Amino acid sequence: MTIDYKWRYNASYYAAVVDRYYRQLPFVFHLPSQFTLLWLLGTLWFSWVTGESLKEFAGWALLIGAVAIPTLVVLTKLCIRLKYRLRSRSGFGTETSYSMADTGITITGTGQGTFAWSVYSRVVRFSDGLLLVRKGAVRWLPDRALIGGSVEEATALVRAHLPMRFIK
Repeated sequence: MTIDYKWRYNASYYAAVVDRYYRQLPFVFHLPSQFTLLWLLGTLWFSWVTGESLKEFAGWALLIGAVAIPTLVVLTKLCIRLKYRLRSRSGFGTETSYSMADTGITITGTGQGTFAWSVYSRVVRFSDGLLLVRKGAVRWLPDRALIGGSVEEATALVRAHLPMRFIK
C-alpha cells in the first residue's frame, strides 16, 4: 500500500507548519506560555530593581502584558514564516510529492530523497493532517494534499511504524 501526497510550499503551508509544531509541544513551550513567563519574570525583576511593590504598578504591568504577549506571539510566527520564505533551500512556491509505503518515505521536490521510518521519532495526528517529527525538523502532511489513499490508511500506515499522539 502506498499513500501519496502533493502540495505547494506557500505561505498557508508554512503557517500550518508553525502552528502545528507549537501545538504539539508541551504547554510550557507554547508561544503564549513562553511570553507570559517572560512577562512575569520582567515584572518581578522591575519590582526588585526599583523597589516598588507590585500593587503600585500592577495596572501598567497588566496592560503591558495584555498588549505585548499577543503581539509577540504573532510577530514570532510571522518571523518564522518569513525565514522560510527567504531561505533559498526552503523551496518556497515549489511543488513537492511525498510517498509513504511500508519500506519508507520518498520525497520528490524540495528535500528530496528516500528515508527509512527510523529517521522520524514520532508522529502527531491532528484533525487536518499528520506532523512527522525528527530531530531538527518536522514534516506537515495535510489531509487536503492526499492524492492516493485515504486519511484512515495514512494514519494506519504511519501508526504501524511510529509512536502516534492525537491532538484535536
